[in-house]
Amino acid sequence: MRFNCSGLFNEFQKTRKPDNFLPITSAVLAAAIAVYGVKMIFSSKNPRKSDFKSYRVIPTPPGSLFYFGHTLSLGNMPAHKITEWHKELGPILRVKIGVQDWIFIGDSTMAHDIFTLEANLTSYRPHFMFDNAISSESERQVAFAEKDIKWDDIRTTILDILSPSSLKGFDATLQEEARVLVEQLIKRTQRHGSVDPLPFIQYNLTNVILSVTFGNSCVKSPNDTVYKCIMGLSRTNLHCIGIFNNTVGFFSIPSYLNIFSRERRKMRDYTNKVCYPMVQKLLKNARESSRDNLVKKIDLLKEEYGVDEKNTTLIMSEILATDIETVCSTTAWMFALLCHCPEVQRKLAREIDNFIGKHYRVPTFEDRLELPYYCAVQKECLRIRPPVYFGVPCKASKDFVYRNYLIPKGSILVSNIHALHNDEYAFTEPEKFIPERFLHDTHTMHARAHGRFENRDHFAFGWGRRMCPGILLAENKLFNIVAMIVVRCTIEPVLTSKGQVIYPNLTDIRNEGATVVPGPFQLRFIERDDRLIV
Repeated sequence: MRFNCSGLFNEFQKTRKPDNFLPITSAVLAAAIAVYGVKMIFSSKNPRKSDFKSYRVIPTPPGSLFYFGHTLSLGNMPAHKITEWHKELGPILRVKIGVQDWIFIGDSTMAHDIFTLEANLTSYRPHFMFDNAISSESERQVAFAEKDIKWDDIRTTILDILSPSSLKGFDATLQEEARVLVEQLIKRTQRHGSVDPLPFIQYNLTNVILSVTFGNSCVKSPNDTVYKCIMGLSRTNLHCIGIFNNTVGFFSIPSYLNIFSRERRKMRDYTNKVCYPMVQKLLKNARESSRDNLVKKIDLLKEEYGVDEKNTTLIMSEILATDIETVCSTTAWMFALLCHCPEVQRKLAREIDNFIGKHYRVPTFEDRLELPYYCAVQKECLRIRPPVYFGVPCKASKDFVYRNYLIPKGSILVSNIHALHNDEYAFTEPEKFIPERFLHDTHTMHARAHGRFENRDHFAFGWGRRMCPGILLAENKLFNIVAMIVVRCTIEPVLTSKGQVIYPNLTDIRNEGATVVPGPFQLRFIERDDRLIV
């Protein structure tokens, strides 16, 4: 397949540079503030009829400014600041994001009650300018689409094709791709002394998702046009759905003052002219492939759930867009954490070597019951360094009362995953990497996320009806990569020519739209002399 995507993607990338992304001139800003001020004057003459005095007041941090709210106080990593406010003011906060009131939830019981038990009221989505920039209102991504009968059918289709029974049979594919990745990391280390693992993880995970979803790992190199298109789709999507990228919505900028229309057009052009045609060609090839794949599975469900070709394109685009970067971030964090913990690596190697000695093969994901320490390490990695810090925002469909707090209709509700995972009442010494806290639990994260609330291990995959549907595929891929790494090699810090040891900086956390990723780092992947598998 040939796609002329690089020029258009490069043009889109230019709009994301800081100098271009916020070109708000003083005149436009003044006009927007004036419009908002007039709106506030008129709205103040029509107060709500609800008697607010009878309800508890949701705490609000100090420092809110007219029109800007708390936005200027959030810094480069908003989750850290909001978690700080949770510690000062409590588990529920009302934060002014521009002119909007956002309610952040930093307690797991509250989050469960609001997003799961009250799902009929809180499964709706706010309008996001950037989401609608890449797809029309009638074609919004499943993550952002309004809850209705069609959304239920499409989500049910996704859950079906990503279910445990549907994913059975892909073990050989996942293991082979993991073997290729480990081989690349070892050889790169041997040739250059160290390696930045992130590009190799991205490239490998792209082939994994292509193999499973479309039955063809057609990407041959990072320069492949298909690979560039997929990464462009993924990065565009993550940029668009990052909850603090919705500048137009935050500041209630009228359409006639909207200076972001150029970026909006770029994103929509890139998606419609490059990404969707690429996905449609991948769909065609998947149906012609002799290999099993998820496209064939979704075709079997089309009639049952009323899914047409446009829906199929959107579903597969979303799987491509959301799966790669989140699993890539998780894998990179896991490598960095293991580099800092050689004793954890030794325990993992012992456990997996014992399995190989017993069964004469490398374990698959279905063998995890015999690998309790691996299960604990995986869960602790996702707890201490999740790939996302916030759940995707929800919107209250009508007024409701929770613990005598009034949640008004239209309120934007967000779970603060960073706060939940650093709750000292739920996790002793949450700032420390302690896999043993999960040693009792070998259930999959998929099972825990869909099971009883009190048994949940962490909250990186969301809540209720808006929970990530790809949990099982994500943890399956992560299992195969890490298991193959541990079987073949050790992850070690960089050693300079002067003998200086350089470890990954675990506090260098970067905000990439919807995900959080580690800053750039190098590692050494050193083959084990005592490995049981050559």
